[in-house]
Amino acid sequence: MADAPEPSRPSFTAFWKRSKEVLGVKKLRFVDANPGASPGSAGAQDAASEDTAVDKAQIRRVQVRKAQARHRQRKANYVKQLEMDVARLREMIETAERDSQLLLNENRAIRAQIEAAVRSKSLRLSLDQRVSLLKDTPPPSQLSSDTRVSLQPEHDAVTVTLGFDEMLNAARFYISSPPPTSHPPSRQESPPGPDTADLPDLTPSETQAAINFILA
Repeated sequence: MADAPEPSRPSFTAFWKRSKEVLGVKKLRFVDANPGASPGSAGAQDAASEDTAVDKAQIRRVQVRKAQARHRQRKANYVKQLEMDVARLREMIETAERDSQLLLNENRAIRAQIEAAVRSKSLRLSLDQRVSLLKDTPPPSQLSSDTRVSLQPEHDAVTVTLGFDEMLNAARFYISSPPPTSHPPSRQESPPGPDTADLPDLTPSETQAAINFILA
């Protein structure tokens, strides 16, 4: 009995060629996600998606308008607050200027009063010295050709102090003088006649009280 011939084993090269032929013949085919949907329903879906996009755009525009309105309102409020602050600062500056002017006027008035008081004090002191000289001079009826009067005016320093008198409820000048010297002014005159009146001499305290009363 003769042996049957062995079938030839397929080589790798032949397998590769057949695979290329099979893959080259086949083509890719896309499958719809919803196989049962019709072309009309697909158009409706496209229209719905477009409507959704339009709605989103409108909502976005509304949000933008609201944000712009809020921004404008905040800006207006900020500007208004700044204007109020500027007006308040201007009012404070005007008040400070008025107060400064008032203080300046009061300062000038006080200086004028002090200068007037000093001038009045010097004038009154000179008048008081004249009064004392006239008091020491004898009457004209008692003067004769041989009468000699020698007067020596006193030039003592005085101290003027400005204080407040509670009784008068006002400012008051206090004048103090040093004690009298031990050598009073010399006087040579004829003996007084029967009609001559003796004038009492004022003590320093009485003189000071009289001057303070005049200055008050």
